[in-house]
Amino acid sequence: MIDLGKFYADVQRCLKHERADNNENYDGLRACRAVKKLFVSYFRGLENIAEPLAEYWEQTYILQSKNLEDEPQKSNIDWLANVIALINGELEADRNFPQKDWVEINNVVNAEAEDIPIDVLSSIMSTLVERKVL
Repeated sequence: MIDLGKFYADVQRCLKHERADNNENYDGLRACRAVKKLFVSYFRGLENIAEPLAEYWEQTYILQSKNLEDEPQKSNIDWLANVIALINGELEADRNFPQKDWVEINNVVNAEAEDIPIDVLSSIMSTLVERKVL
């Protein structure tokens, strides 16, 4: 089980280190890639779903940003936290994804279903049904 509070704190530390390690020259894309790497590192044994979802996040939300130098925005960090909550089986009713994201999540999970532990797969699929994605 991944603690969301720890994830948010680790993201802030990651962003702080990105700035400090580069002579205070902040690069939003570099920072987002560090956050993406951090996100995937939380999913030992589930990299097969974490990596494509992190890649989708970067392609859809980061690279399309009009203010790349200010990324990752809180909403984009929240998106990753929502994925963590979904995989944990703790996605609260007030947390949601746009329909196109649900479709992508469903596609990734279906593509990797045979390699996902049954309890995780069952939890994700239950949420997909509950949210009327399936």
